[in-house]
Amino acid sequence: MEKEQGEVELSLPIGTEVDLLAARKKTRVYSSEIGFSIKDVVSIVTAVSELSRNVLTYAGSGWLIIR
Repeated sequence: MEKEQGEVELSLPIGTEVDLLAARKKTRVYSSEIGFSIKDVVSIVTAVSELSRNVLTYAGSGWLIIR
C-alpha cells in the first residue's frame, strides 16, 4: 500500500516485553502529537497494548504498523 503525501507511518517491532512497553509509549506520544484527545489516546494505547500482547503471545513476534 502506497503512502499518500504527508502520511506518517509508525512501525515498531514486537518480540519482547520491552517492545510492548515501547509500543505503548510511542503510540501514546504519536497519538497525542497528531491531535487525538486524551480519552482517545487512552483508547488507542489500550488497543495497541492488547494487540501487541496477542502478537507476542500467539505469534512470538511481529510488527505493529500504525498509519
